[in-house]
Parts: sequence; C-alpha cells; structure tokens
Amino acid sequence: MTDTRIERRTPQGLTLQMVVELTGYSPAEIALIARTVANDATLQELAMFLHSCRQLRLDPLLRQAYLIKRKDTRTGQARASLQVGIDGYRGLADRQGNYAGSSEPTFRRTKELKLKDRTIVVPDYCQVVTWKIVQGQKATFVGEARWDEFYPGPDQGFMWHKMPFHQLAKCAEAQSLRKGWPALLGAIEMSPDVDGQELPRQDAPEPRQERPRRTMSVSEYNRTFYGVDEPEDAPAQPQEAPVEEVAQARVDDDAVAQAEAEREQRSEQWQTNRRLGEEAAKLKLKVPTLRANSTLQQLTAANAELQRQINQVLDEQLARDSEQEGWSK
Repeated sequence: MTDTRIERRTPQGLTLQMVVELTGYSPAEIALIARTVANDATLQELAMFLHSCRQLRLDPLLRQAYLIKRKDTRTGQARASLQVGIDGYRGLADRQGNYAGSSEPTFRRTKELKLKDRTIVVPDYCQVVTWKIVQGQKATFVGEARWDEFYPGPDQGFMWHKMPFHQLAKCAEAQSLRKGWPALLGAIEMSPDVDGQELPRQDAPEPRQERPRRTMSVSEYNRTFYGVDEPEDAPAQPQEAPVEEVAQARVDDDAVAQAEAEREQRSEQWQTNRRLGEEAAKLKLKVPTLRANSTLQQLTAANAELQRQINQVLDEQLARDSEQEGWSK
C-alpha cells in the first residue's frame, strides 16, 4: 500500500531580508536594536519581537520595549520574551485617549536589606493611583506593590539596590495601569529592571553555531510559522545564498550612525514636545496627541507649530498688558 501522507519538511531559518520584510524595520535599525535592547537575540526572536512592537506601536529605539532572555528554572534554557518598560505602559494607556495621569507614589514603612558589602534601607510598601476617564467621569485605579513580592533577589536586583524606592514605585504604577486597561495591558509583561540601563547578560545562552540560512518563499513561510504543508508536486524553491545572523550581518557603518543620530534627534524632539506641552497646557492651548511611531519630520513640524501657537498667545498677552498699562497712565 502506497503511503500518501505528505512528509513535513524541516523548517528553514529566517534571513535578515525576511525580517526586514516581515517587520518593516531597515537593516540598520535591526542591527541597532540587536546591539541595544535585544542582546543575543536570534533572527527568529528578533522577528517575533519587532512584530510585537509594531502591533503594540511601541518603539524599541526609544526603549519602550525590550527583548529579555531569562533562564527557565524548569528547563535550564534561556527563554526570550518581550518586556515593556514603565514608559511603554504609560504610552499605551495615553494612546487610548482616556488616560488622566497618576499620583506621586506613597510609601509606607521601610526596612533594612542586608547585602554582601553593605546594608541599605528599602521601602516595604508602595501605592500609586492612576486616573481614567470612564463615561465622562474620572475613575480611580489603585496599584499596590510590596517589596517581598516584587524584589527579584540579590543576584538580579542590581537596580533595586541602586534605586529601591524608584523600582517599587514603577511596579505599583504598572499594577494601577493594568487595572485601568486590563484588556490592553493584562497580557504584557512589565519589568522595572529594564528601564534606562544595559541589562546584565549572565543568563544569556552560550553562542551556538547556526547552520546556513536561506530566504523563504511565501509557501515556505506559511509552513514554517503556520504548519501549512505544500502538496507533493509543488515545485522546489531555488536556494539562495546563505546569510549570516543579524549580529554578523554586514551593515554599513554610516547607516548605523545615521540611525543612531536620528534616534537621538527623535528623543530630543520628544523632550521638546513634552516641555512645549506643559507650557501650552498652562496657556490653556489644545495640545495635539502624537503617536509613538511618529517620524522625526512629524515631531519637528508639530513642535514648530506648537511653539508658534505659544508665541502667538504670549504676544497677545503682552499686547494686552501694554495696552492696560497705557490706560492706567
């Protein structure tokens, strides 16, 4: 009897070009992300990470999301997962249009934590309140965090030893945001350790030798990610030249430098936008909401327009003050 079952072919690896096509990021951006917020990631891990960032509209170059590898205690293997910093949480909530800010953290009780070389004072409890506009009313969501429940331990607690109050406050704020937006944030893992630092890499796996990778056709892509097999008489796909992993990809240094410079300019424009937004709010001007993935040109144009409106209001106030002063004389 003839065996008519379709034999599942061995899935092939991704290539740098496929990651570019799947995620929309340029090779220079992928290389920069791999060197900063996604250390030691394989191409497949990078593809999943960047796809998730794109769907959630988080910018990894602004350090709103990180690809973190931590050792699984059951298997002993390092497992990669997307983790969102507190700025990413705030950005996701703010994008919904009903985020009304949060309170300053309230700490209760302190205790001493003994380390190998010193003893530090840490908070025992923290509470943060977040507000959300629900049906025209300001609703309150309280987040609580206790040191014993969130402290990762002495081996992974470098930032907790350095900024204990700040770290626990971020956990409390994240809990309040998850209460306010459970459908949006409930399935997203938040780690206070990742914000604004280069993570230790002791949990990363040892470098391994990958077999040569090749590009995939649409049908091969469907089979790799969705388990859809081709019929037996499907034509064979031509082999492409092997491509190294992104960590070893030949990326033009000028393109990487340009991407880094643009990232810094975007960061400066976001800081300018926040400063102008505060000034505009004091003048009771309407501040437009910008998306997290706004381009540098969009940010620059928005800031220029906001500065023009602020200057116009200030000029009008100055003219009124001068006119009133003339009348008083």
